[in-house]
Amino acid sequence: MLTVRLINHRNPHIAMLALALLDTLVQACGYPVHLQVGTKEFLNELVRRFPERPPPFPGPVMTRILELIHTWKETICTESRWKEDLGNIRDMHRLLTFKGYRFRDTSRTGAPSASVSRLGRPCFEEEGLRSDVHPRYRTSNPLRNSKRRIEKLNRQSCRN
Repeated sequence: MLTVRLINHRNPHIAMLALALLDTLVQACGYPVHLQVGTKEFLNELVRRFPERPPPFPGPVMTRILELIHTWKETICTESRWKEDLGNIRDMHRLLTFKGYRFRDTSRTGAPSASVSRLGRPCFEEEGLRSDVHPRYRTSNPLRNSKRRIEKLNRQSCRN
């Protein structure tokens, strides 16, 4: 909850640093942090300063909070083993969408070589990657020779 107090700080630089810390914690620490982030109290405190109607040009802190909520909904709420425990994130996303807040689709920019299936989810099986974990939220890097694999895939696609 200390992070949320720093996110709601008046100084936007402190708030942006706290948001970067929160994003790093969610990426690195796994289920215990996901469970804490998925509580109603945490999410309500996170969006406490949001007005009832969205401003035409939201500030950088508000934009970053919206990006994080959208990323969490697209990644840990859909691909996690414990997605039933994270329903409050989906509910907050739905509530903010209902109020008129717009979410930028930034969840797929981190995986440049992944193709997208017809459901809008990336197909990582083509490259030998695990599809149950989003690449942004992996705690270890299973692809040690990713450049060579990308070059190999490019050569194969040029042959076809």
